[in-house]
Amino acid sequence: MSRVQINAVVPFEVAGQKNVDVVVTHDSQASATFSLAIADTSPAIFTDTQNGKGQGSILDAGPGALSPGAPNGPENPAPKGSAVSIFATGGGLFAVQVGVSNPVSQDGFISLTTSPPPAGPVSLTIGGQHAQILYAGAAPYAVPGVIQINATVPTGIGSGAQPVVLTIGSGNNASQQVTAAVK
Repeated sequence: MSRVQINAVVPFEVAGQKNVDVVVTHDSQASATFSLAIADTSPAIFTDTQNGKGQGSILDAGPGALSPGAPNGPENPAPKGSAVSIFATGGGLFAVQVGVSNPVSQDGFISLTTSPPPAGPVSLTIGGQHAQILYAGAAPYAVPGVIQINATVPTGIGSGAQPVVLTIGSGNNASQQVTAAVK
């Protein structure tokens, strides 16, 4: 929280609602109630900058990576055909996992392992081309609402900063102008 921004996790219980009433309390002072529109999905990729644009918070993850597990960037670009891990939010509810007593779409539940994908269809493009998704689900050991997408960097794209567009359900992050560094 800062003087001009509040980051919060939207409770899963608001799913299906069109609007919710919000009250912000700081130092025991409550704001006037205001209405906030709710969308089923509104994906956004975490970035290295505070303005939410530019280089994504992406890890080079797969074979061929110069430094597997290292942050992707101009000094550590992902080779074409290698895997990357992308971290995002705004994926909405997760698909139902049969036989699990602690559903992923539950407030306060920290996912300790991989999980089912978001309930809406997930797709990803890097450099304007479809990227094969290897995993899409809750980010292990993260708060609810943080999702991880592991994908393969397409082989037929250019080098340098390439646009990354994540679509979940009917929402996407295209307006963010997020990039990944490609070798």
